[in-house]
Amino acid sequence: MKDVQGWIGISSSATGTLVRQLITEGYLETNSKRPVSLKATEKAKQLFGVSHENN
Repeated sequence: MKDVQGWIGISSSATGTLVRQLITEGYLETNSKRPVSLKATEKAKQLFGVSHENN
């Protein structure tokens, strides 16, 4: 989460809200209850034109 906060320059609570929203919308996924380990989903990769071969 600190990486995301640093990239976009917003408060930690705003970052948490944004990350939770991206998880809810299907753009990020996490293996834990606390979104510490984040991974872009196929939906996010399609949005940014990332090739499936680059996984």
